[in-house]
Amino acid sequence: MEILEFCKEPKSRKEILDMLEVFNHPKNIKPYIKPLVDLGYLAETDPDKPNSSKQKYYTTSEGLNYLSIVNIE
Repeated sequence: MEILEFCKEPKSRKEILDMLEVFNHPKNIKPYIKPLVDLGYLAETDPDKPNSSKQKYYTTSEGLNYLSIVNIE
């Protein structure tokens, strides 16, 4: 949920991992960012270039909906 809140505005992988206080290394994408992308809660700003240094992630409408449901309960 913390990542979804943080990414309401597009954020880079480094910004996300720094916020989590996790070392910025490609191996940390798999446990922290990829599951949210797979669920459709996060999306890439440039899906055609997933490894771009300018890639950012943002919370999708599905992610925002999930946040609203979780925050109600």
